[in-house]
Amino acid sequence: TITSSKSENWLKKAQDAAWRGDQEEAISLSTAALATEPLEPALKIELYETLIYSLAADVQLELALQKAREMFAFAEAQENNIFQARALEAQALVFQTQGQAAVALEKATAAAELVQNSAPTGLKARCAYRLGVNQHYAMAYQQALASAAKAQAMFKAQQDFGGEGRALELEARIWNALKETEKSRQLAESAFNLSRQAGDQLGMADAIVTIALCISDHAQDTKMLNQALELYQSAGYAPGIFRCFNNLSFAHYNLGLYRRALRLITKAEGIARRAGSFSALAFALTNRVNIEIAFRRSEVAEQLFSEFADLVPKLGGLSVGSAVYVLPGRLALLKHDLPLAITSMKKAIAAAREVA
Repeated sequence: TITSSKSENWLKKAQDAAWRGDQEEAISLSTAALATEPLEPALKIELYETLIYSLAADVQLELALQKAREMFAFAEAQENNIFQARALEAQALVFQTQGQAAVALEKATAAAELVQNSAPTGLKARCAYRLGVNQHYAMAYQQALASAAKAQAMFKAQQDFGGEGRALELEARIWNALKETEKSRQLAESAFNLSRQAGDQLGMADAIVTIALCISDHAQDTKMLNQALELYQSAGYAPGIFRCFNNLSFAHYNLGLYRRALRLITKAEGIARRAGSFSALAFALTNRVNIEIAFRRSEVAEQLFSEFADLVPKLGGLSVGSAVYVLPGRLALLKHDLPLAITSMKKAIAAAREVA
């Protein structure tokens, strides 16, 4: 139909806009296309996907979740497992970005199960990748490695360099969490090269951030993170911009540059609050509390820690490590309460050992 032809044109333009980092244009075009009727079901699913990915990149997460639910309802009405898997993968992305780890893992698992038997290889690879990402967040590292390797093999068979690069970067991130720094660095460098070959700015930025995690020199670390920040900004990917501001703040904090660290974490905190992401805000508040302690502003630090503690039950399985004990310990030291500081630090050590 003429309408479908016009919508296909809008879809292509929306996808091109998203690829070059113009999420506002991608959202506008895909929204307009979805408003036209009649639409072929496959085209409608792809438009929903493009819209949701761009909304998530722009951290308009409430609207992204609304559209992901609409997408799943439409897919369910079509009684099409492929459509349903794509809708579940989109939901997993949104919940993941919100920091709702348990729900994101549930959706990613359901998507991967739906495509096990008959589905295009590219979709199977995407679902395996999304599952691996959320298994990593749930600290199910061996399962995450298996999912990432499965995704990487399928992307490679499809000669999808961008997908292969992102899957390799995920493997690198997992090995970093397992303290295999050199293996992580090598994989991340391979991921960067593949992403560069594909022209995938987001994949390149992810790989650089993971390489930076393998570097103990904070001055070199900041240089790499600034490179990643430029790529994330060019790609229009706000969660990555948050990640860089957060990590840059931590690096400057470790260099003793507390004012610079505070400026950076304030930017990260702003993105997290705009997104309504519990996980992002929790990580930002952890850094912010440490900085306020460095400035010896105990009242501000206590208020921020109280907000952080209120967020922890909302994280849905996402680990914040030993921060719930380390931060009260540092606050106690600031107030010269040595018994409380010792008790808190002992709990922190025990929590760290459990994670290890």
